[in-house]
Amino acid sequence: MKILLDLKYKGARSYLQGGDIFNTLEDELSSSDDGYLSKLVLKHFARNQIELLMEEPADIASVLGTALWKSSSGEEKRLWLTETDVAVTETSPFDEEVILTHARAEDQHIQLTVTNGYSVIENIIALTKKLNYTLSPQVSGKWLFGQLDLQQKLPKSWESLCIDRTICVANSFSRNRILINDQHYGEIRFIGGQP
Repeated sequence: MKILLDLKYKGARSYLQGGDIFNTLEDELSSSDDGYLSKLVLKHFARNQIELLMEEPADIASVLGTALWKSSSGEEKRLWLTETDVAVTETSPFDEEVILTHARAEDQHIQLTVTNGYSVIENIIALTKKLNYTLSPQVSGKWLFGQLDLQQKLPKSWESLCIDRTICVANSFSRNRILINDQHYGEIRFIGGQP
């Protein structure tokens, strides 16, 4: 089974953003199961629409990412993402400064206690990006979202969101712990590269 995702570019970007991919996958998959997306790995960027595959494709080279859906009963379903030839024709507005204005970075972490109109994953990605640029501005290329590993479903709302950087290798790879309302939710990884 294949599902063509309907994605938009975000702000001035000319590639599909990880937060939008995550949100669209969660919306699509939660319509038939009350589970959550426990893993999302993006190997490279997509500029065209993405297709969600429920079975491993014959051509592994065409895979731009993988995901893992954890059902409400605890079963895990592996998923594959491939880029199609279908053009992205719409853009949605995105003002990252709305998130970052109230964020406070200190030592190896960044915290936000003022909510906004963006989703939890959009806030997590923006905060992690800001933290990595603050701690390691000399990255090769740009700091980019690469992988998300969750131990539980992200909440719809929050009061406190904190990202702790736990590992950084050669200013090109970082692992960051996600804390929401002082509870550990998982890890987000960023890599240095070109979109």
